[in-house]
Amino acid sequence: MKYLYHFLLILTCSNIYAQPYFTTSKNGFLLDNGIVSREIIFPHDSIYSYKLILNEETKNFITESPEFSFLIDDQLYNGFSGWKISGQKAIKDATGGKGLQILLSCKTLPIDLELNYMLYPNLPIIRKWISITNHDMNDLKLEEVIIEDLETRLDFVSSVTYHNYGRMKNLGRFIGNWDDPVVVIHNISARRGLALGNEAPSILKRTTYHSNNGNNIEVGLTHREQDFPFRKWLKPNETWTSPKVFVGLYSGRDDGFEIIENEVNEFVIKHMTPRIVQLKDKPTFVYNTWYPFRTFINDSLIREAALAASQCGIQEFILDDGWQINHSGISSEKGWGNNYGDWEVDTIKFPGGLKPTFDYIASLGMKPGLWISIGAATKDARVFQEHPEWFVQDK
Repeated sequence: MKYLYHFLLILTCSNIYAQPYFTTSKNGFLLDNGIVSREIIFPHDSIYSYKLILNEETKNFITESPEFSFLIDDQLYNGFSGWKISGQKAIKDATGGKGLQILLSCKTLPIDLELNYMLYPNLPIIRKWISITNHDMNDLKLEEVIIEDLETRLDFVSSVTYHNYGRMKNLGRFIGNWDDPVVVIHNISARRGLALGNEAPSILKRTTYHSNNGNNIEVGLTHREQDFPFRKWLKPNETWTSPKVFVGLYSGRDDGFEIIENEVNEFVIKHMTPRIVQLKDKPTFVYNTWYPFRTFINDSLIREAALAASQCGIQEFILDDGWQINHSGISSEKGWGNNYGDWEVDTIKFPGGLKPTFDYIASLGMKPGLWISIGAATKDARVFQEHPEWFVQDK
């Protein structure tokens, strides 16, 4: 198979390299911010490999990879589909990011593809997004967009996925959802891994590991078999730009969550610049206990979470489901099984009732709130047993 370009991603210990963040060579380009570097080589007409090197002992982090992929009119296109370089230029953003845009033309379909890479000062993070332009006379159906499509040499047996905002761990095949703006693939034995950031909106997020029975990684948009599949119809001469994604690298750590707390946190604050950060008049910041605690709440947990929320600038703190007891008097301490309708406080979870808890929340400068499903009741509720005529009982 012939190859279009070759990627080499290196994490170094040095920080002596100066801007600009890319240089050219007779073989291609080198992206480098002194922390992370990525070499792009174009020998022929298909993508070769994307290699990740953290140190001399971990050269074979990434193996031959498609680099990107998508379906157009049900046909798969990726880095192996035949491309020609038609241009390149330096790019930058308002936060200090600098990088490279590469323009490719497809040899088998009348489309152009832009690959955009951005690096940031002192961070081991590379951000990426793509743009597709339709030069056909007909509309083109675009689906299953993968912006980062990588094959890894991570040991599948000893690798764990940090997901659900990094709070949960998964062994084996993983397909993320809207709760996964950042997923970390951490190799326990090698003490290294990757943070995979997905800036796609809400339910369109797709971040996977081992989804094709290999050690592959995908970051992009939802596929056709998922609950909310992405589809875009590209009109003639229309250009579509994907959401951004990013890959963060680390080594020498036993906990994959550390990169979320540190490098990813710094990247989001300094460089992602979500719209809410730019607003002069901020909306009210509200925290609700449903994620991640569901019904597993009690006074001590609420106090701990409320203190953290107040330190983050939260203004309203809402207790969601799980504070109430069922009519039989059995505590809902184990979580599910709460009765709706009578709304009596579970005094095992909240020995003094809700007032001391609410007073503590208020003492932290936040307005306390309480979730109640006013229009619903379960069959064991006193209100339902005494007044069944108040309720709609059929579909």
